[in-house]
Amino acid sequence: RTKILDLCTPLHYVSFGDIMETMDIEKKICSENLFSVTESAYGPLYKEHALEQYKAYLQSINYTSKLKHTVNNYFLAINTLLVSAVGLSVARTDFFDPGVWHRIIPIAGIFLCLAWWYSTREYKSVNRVKFKILRCLEGQLPFALHTTEEKIILDESAPPYGYPSETIEPVVPWVFSVLYVLIFFFIG
Repeated sequence: RTKILDLCTPLHYVSFGDIMETMDIEKKICSENLFSVTESAYGPLYKEHALEQYKAYLQSINYTSKLKHTVNNYFLAINTLLVSAVGLSVARTDFFDPGVWHRIIPIAGIFLCLAWWYSTREYKSVNRVKFKILRCLEGQLPFALHTTEEKIILDESAPPYGYPSETIEPVVPWVFSVLYVLIFFFIG
């Protein structure tokens, strides 16, 4: 089975052979699928249309990223509301039955966190594919702006300077899940 690397694979787990194999596979996929029509076969508008498609593709990447952030903010807001509801139910035992709410809210929160984690994982997968296609497109353009930016960011975000946000994002739902488990067992 062929191993395909992505930008989130920690560098200390990657061998030079893995990198070269991944680059070869990506080049093969690009040449077979992305550039299926030659400039001479397409006609005189090839370069103009290729640039327009590149711009449209960049917009689709931006849209996907914005949608991912919106979804993350939604899940964060709902989880914050649920944790606040637990706090309110502790403070207002005359209005809320703590035995019920301290069981229902954590269970609902854990299911919500599972959906959040799955959503984060799916957006990461979609973005990974989109950025691979973008690298293929930039291989045919005079400047590889995004690819260069990506390499600089990876260089600067490698430990000890920090980690890419894609490494941290999937952890947040699990932090809330642990909080819900603690609420379920220790407050309920």
